[in-house]
Amino acid sequence: MMTTIEIEQAILDIFKRIYCKEYISKLKVTVLSSEGYNLMLAMNNKDKPININYEGTVENFLKFVEEELRQRHFNTDTYSRGYKVRNG
Repeated sequence: MMTTIEIEQAILDIFKRIYCKEYISKLKVTVLSSEGYNLMLAMNNKDKPININYEGTVENFLKFVEEELRQRHFNTDTYSRGYKVRNG
């Protein structure tokens, strides 16, 4: 059985392998049940993170995450910061 830290490192390795880039934002894996996992990706927006849930073994969870990362093309997403400006 892998620890959540080991799972998180495996996911970071998947990011490097798929996108040839390092993921530098917040990433957290939580065990939901004996056979369930949640991956939280902040993607530079910690208030509204992307959550990926999976019920199954850790090996299948990592395969699922890899396929999700391939399909979602997170490397092409762009983010900007909006500012509220007072009129007048």
